[in-house]
Amino acid sequence: MSSTLPQSIPDWLLHRLHAASNAPPRYEASLYGPVDSILATYFPPGQRFMVKPQGKVRPGYEYDVGEVVRQSFDSYNQPVQPRGQGEEDDVKIPDFIVVKGSATLTDDIPLLLVEVKRDDSDDAVARMQLSEYMGAFSDKFGNVKFKAALVQGSKVLLYEWPTTAPFLPALKKSTVVTNDTFFKWVRKIAKDHWEV
Repeated sequence: MSSTLPQSIPDWLLHRLHAASNAPPRYEASLYGPVDSILATYFPPGQRFMVKPQGKVRPGYEYDVGEVVRQSFDSYNQPVQPRGQGEEDDVKIPDFIVVKGSATLTDDIPLLLVEVKRDDSDDAVARMQLSEYMGAFSDKFGNVKFKAALVQGSKVLLYEWPTTAPFLPALKKSTVVTNDTFFKWVRKIAKDHWEV
């Protein structure tokens, strides 16, 4: 198990982010690799972190008492709608979910959601989408406090899901993807869950 939390991202990755900021990519998928590399730097599997690209967040399963049906559980040990029953439209798929993983298939603890958008995407629509993703986790975990980042080209909005009403994502910081503020924020999440 690695015991040292990295202080910063590799220089080549910082240069790549600067290049993407100066000439924004045409497709948001062009930012997936750099964002995944940032997350992999601070959330290594040796520390039981797992970065889930486009992990599904299924709605909770609601059923009548007495109904006999095979129940499904997600990786957060929450009952979910079995495939083929219910609306797939209700499934949320953020670009990245960072979890504290376990050896079982059902005990992951969500720490961070990251949604990536092009720099010319509509701010209100992007924020609403991120809010829906965070709300899906809140529906599963109630008063859990977790974080989210909305990466829009070079701009990054950093959110926390509050543990008190109103249960809406609270914008904590606005920065740029090449700024040390973003890296320190991500690093602090890792540090708070680092095993010594």
